[in-house]
Amino acid sequence: PPARRRASLERLAVRGALRAEVLDFPALRSGLLRALERAPGRGEVDARLAGCSDERLLALHASGSARARRRIERFVQEDRARPTPIDGAELVRLGLAGPAVGRALARLRRDYLNGVLRSSEQVLERAERLAKRARG
Repeated sequence: PPARRRASLERLAVRGALRAEVLDFPALRSGLLRALERAPGRGEVDARLAGCSDERLLALHASGSARARRRIERFVQEDRARPTPIDGAELVRLGLAGPAVGRALARLRRDYLNGVLRSSEQVLERAERLAKRARG
């Protein structure tokens, strides 16, 4: 319960960002676990979990359904460290700039992890099409 969390944090003299994170976690947990349950593929799971600390992943795993736990485990064991076959510098060389680079990288990574793009060549071809479309 929220009152117990606040009392525990006070008793343990937890302040600042950690205190805020602990207090905000229940709402965040609910949203993330719902998103993991509904995610249609590995790319969407990766997009949801990529910014999570190890501590947050552990807390999500401890409180998630069997399906959510399997998805978190696969993310941690396989997908988190799996590089996308293209980087931002390559997208800039293709003519993308600013926020378009990040959007394109996210889309390419999602499609790569979902198996839509299976090779480095397919990722590069898609990147070239995205860059051409962005240039007009």
